[in-house]
Amino acid sequence: MEKEMLTARDVLNYLYCPRIIFYEKVLRQRQYETYKQIRGEKSHYFFKTQAKRKTCDEWKEFLVRLFEVTVKSSRIGFWTKADLIMKKSADEGRIVQFKPSIPSFGIPFAWKVQVCLEALCAEEMGFGKFSEGYIAPYNGGKPECFELDEGMRKTATETIKKVEKLIKDENFPEGTMYSARCRDCMYRGRMCEGRGW
Repeated sequence: MEKEMLTARDVLNYLYCPRIIFYEKVLRQRQYETYKQIRGEKSHYFFKTQAKRKTCDEWKEFLVRLFEVTVKSSRIGFWTKADLIMKKSADEGRIVQFKPSIPSFGIPFAWKVQVCLEALCAEEMGFGKFSEGYIAPYNGGKPECFELDEGMRKTATETIKKVEKLIKDENFPEGTMYSARCRDCMYRGRMCEGRGW
């Protein structure tokens, strides 16, 4: 039997709190949509209908722009839709993830892992090599860049392995160390004691 491929949602949930993956993938207790997810979907809908036409000046040299490209890798065990793949040449490209805004402290680690996994899948599918990832705000603000170096690539693939191990071993994991994340979790009080509430 072929193993189930993980999605960006699975990886982001794991990095938010590993227990979400345990409840969803091991106990098969599907998570209800939170207000953050609904807000994100509305923002993404706006992006699909409006923001595609907008690009920042520094990307004008990229002649090929592919929006919402399904990328997958059976080797890694991951699939998702990349928001934007840009190509300057056969060997040079950028991979972009659009978000409602970029926090003042910089790009969250989970977003970097997501973009890195998208890049690894796109490379495996023949889209060329990606040396940088971008997080771009929907409102057309300045995108932030980060390197997709060997360390980031290793971290991303190790994250996939951790999620797969959690599902395979079926061991109840430690929850998030950030108690504020428990406030809006649908499992809090039903299945999980959470932290500090």
